[in-house]
Amino acid sequence: MNRERTRTVEGGAGCTPGIQAVHFPDKQSTGGSASERIPGLSDSVIVVTRNRTAALRDICLPALAQQETRAARELIICDASDDRATEELIGAWSAAHPDWPTLYLRAERAGTCSQRNQASAAAHGDIVLFLDDDLELLLGGLDELLDAFRRDGGHEYAGFECTLVEPPELSTHPGHSPLLRALWRAAMHLFGLPTHTGARVVLPSGFPDGTGAKLRSLIPDLRASPGAIQDAEWFRGCCMAFRRTLFVSDNISSDTRLERFGGYALAEDILLCVTVRKRTGRKLGQCSGALAVHYALPGGRCNERARGAMLAYNIWHVWSAAGPSSPGRRFQWLRGQAGQVAISARYGGLQRLHGLVDGWRAIARETHHPVPVTGQDGTR
Repeated sequence: MNRERTRTVEGGAGCTPGIQAVHFPDKQSTGGSASERIPGLSDSVIVVTRNRTAALRDICLPALAQQETRAARELIICDASDDRATEELIGAWSAAHPDWPTLYLRAERAGTCSQRNQASAAAHGDIVLFLDDDLELLLGGLDELLDAFRRDGGHEYAGFECTLVEPPELSTHPGHSPLLRALWRAAMHLFGLPTHTGARVVLPSGFPDGTGAKLRSLIPDLRASPGAIQDAEWFRGCCMAFRRTLFVSDNISSDTRLERFGGYALAEDILLCVTVRKRTGRKLGQCSGALAVHYALPGGRCNERARGAMLAYNIWHVWSAAGPSSPGRRFQWLRGQAGQVAISARYGGLQRLHGLVDGWRAIARETHHPVPVTGQDGTR
């Protein structure tokens, strides 16, 4: 490692007891003088990762290094890898980029929710930005996000996210014919499932819907309207930013129950957004000028059986948080699950069908014996 200081954290503020934390050398930010930085606004960029050193090295970290932000910032990596390759990479990257004070945390428990909770508890910034390790934040994206918070002086918004644009290799993909797309959307409408069109909403079935990544050809138009905000009911977890007070004062955290069928924790970002909106009454916004590319590299997610279980169990938690239980809402959830059975017969096979049954059984058990949410400090 590169002159880093390593110590075992013993219950310090914002840290979980016993976690191995590597604090890299103290650095003076070179991202502009104090008068040039955004006054009173600082940013903690959090990346949770597991066995994906190449993605960090080739996609996420180079993009962060190019950001010319005027705000004080820090980078926190929470790593659940089976080896020390990521730790070595972060040590070398930190030494090469003294303008990015960096904290490396060895994950206490592998899982998106657990790792994000651990990292956000150690954050010091006014804003907490969660990035995936295969997310490329395009130039100017960090400052655009921070400017959105600065302009929202009345705290009308609890958080903002980037606008995703398609990776280069997808921009020339011919796609399906208009007829096939129309038939597919009709089938999705029948079961109350996402059609990936229109505004970003949480459907009555509990599934998220909304337009996907923008075409790369639209990048000039998106950048031509800096400051434009579009309201959204949910964020994609690959690039979402929140006020840190949500995790401190409002005691909001990622729901670790969604890791029941694996650390990938499908829909954890959706549930977090629903919780934020319901508990605070504030809005969420998508920044048109903050652009990013999510490459969604294979690996680190789940098999078909686990995916099927999450499409039942995790979506049920989203559905439960989104509104009160009523006969009409229960019908909508069941309708969506029926649609998942039909989709599984076509795409996921028997493994996904078995997973759906696993999820339904877990819901039945939890309905009779509720499982409490685990907070940032590990308490229930």
